[in-house]
Amino acid sequence: LIEIAVFNEADAIVSKRTANVDGENSSVNKMENAMQNIILEEFENFDGICILTTNLVDTIDEAFDRRILFKMKFENPTKDVKKKIWTSKIESLSDTDLEALSDFDFSGGQIENIRRKITIDEILYGSKPSLDTLVDFCKKEKLHEDKECHIGFGAS
Repeated sequence: LIEIAVFNEADAIVSKRTANVDGENSSVNKMENAMQNIILEEFENFDGICILTTNLVDTIDEAFDRRILFKMKFENPTKDVKKKIWTSKIESLSDTDLEALSDFDFSGGQIENIRRKITIDEILYGSKPSLDTLVDFCKKEKLHEDKECHIGFGAS
């Protein structure tokens, strides 16, 4: 019997430890570092398969990184694959729509988010959104790339 442990969003527990534990939030930093040290020891003693997932690989502490035997990076799908994903999520898209939407550098999960927004739009307005609306949904899905984005009250 092989034990398998999976940590989704592992950056929450294996991120770089705080070097300076004095000053503001020092007790919190000390506690986080102590917990990470315990987790490191448990990784050393774990006789099974441990799978860590993250999209923040640059934040992983070097001590944890050294203990990860195999590392795999999954890229976003190619344009052709994105077209297939879009088609599987929204069957009514035209070839022109697919061409425009597959230009966005999205993962399958991000395309699913757009599909959900479309469903909400259909419920609220009773019709399928236009290509312009879909493109707007796509642009808003990549909100963090917009250096001028505003979130909350007064956001336009």
